[in-house]
Amino acid sequence: MKKPLITVVLITALAAFGVPGTAAAVAPARVAPAIAVPVTGGIVFHFTTPSGATYSGSGVVNLYSPTLEDSATPYQGQATISHGTATFTDEPESTYVPQLFLPSTSTYIMPNFDNVSSVAGDTVVVAVTIARGASISGTLKTSTGSVLKDAQVAAIGESGTIVKTDATNSRGQYSLAGLPTGDYRIQFNSRSSGTGNAATMKYIWSYYKSKPHLAGSNVLVVHQQAPGVTASVKTGVSGSVKAGHSLVVASSLPGDTSYNEVQIVSEAAPDAESFSSWLNAAGTSTRVILAPGSYKVSMAGAYDPVTGDFPIYWYTGPGTAPSTDETQAVAYTFTGTTSKTITFIAPSIS
Repeated sequence: MKKPLITVVLITALAAFGVPGTAAAVAPARVAPAIAVPVTGGIVFHFTTPSGATYSGSGVVNLYSPTLEDSATPYQGQATISHGTATFTDEPESTYVPQLFLPSTSTYIMPNFDNVSSVAGDTVVVAVTIARGASISGTLKTSTGSVLKDAQVAAIGESGTIVKTDATNSRGQYSLAGLPTGDYRIQFNSRSSGTGNAATMKYIWSYYKSKPHLAGSNVLVVHQQAPGVTASVKTGVSGSVKAGHSLVVASSLPGDTSYNEVQIVSEAAPDAESFSSWLNAAGTSTRVILAPGSYKVSMAGAYDPVTGDFPIYWYTGPGTAPSTDETQAVAYTFTGTTSKTITFIAPSIS
């Protein structure tokens, strides 16, 4: 009678340990579902002023990722600033280079950004301090006292390059806002890059307090907003311009569209006082008014597929072939008392 009892105990034990063929072995297995790991994240930019107040202006933030741009699926995101916040969602995990764009009329300046990273499944918050820039404003008139509208006014930085421009309104007023801390010279000009309102194109540029050239012109020192520092606001920085005479560049090949851009380069201030002009169908450039001084003239040649560039030819004097060597260029001295046309012998097209 003892053997049957032992047999029952063994079967029960085997079933408890899941031996094949037992009742426990055929029970369905229960597996916990896998948790999906997000491959994208969010980036939120919060813009505040140096005083800690929320930035109330407008603007757009672009996200550029060098890694993703070089991939088979280029990526660039864009978000509008609203109530001081720009939000990006579902951004691929990567490192981004943010770029901030503000309206040209903004009183704020664009801050420098560090690279930011999007973390999978997470939202990254980026705090950005955006400062109010300095402003310079005034009125532009002609030497006879008439207001001059549609004329360019430029803030030129310490390096001699134009930092910001504005056009005068119907009352001759301008406002250069959102300027970073620095030293500026203010240029009053009837046009930019050889084009502009025909009514303004007979005037020579001038600088604040009637200086004719960048060198020796008055310097305005301004400061942008910072903790404990109020942004500079300079008003009454007005100027006047007087009528001048012109330079026209004519091509020896009228109607040839291979050579159509002329550069008039000032030896006094290459960036601030140099202008582009375009040849029309008759082969002559837009009339350019120049202040007294010396200028070199160049023309962009036809596209060179070998170098992948447009060669630059320099005017070397009346009746002579141009040269790609700027040291061979002849400087034309403009006295401001006569109008002149020079003929640029366009290079032969091979």
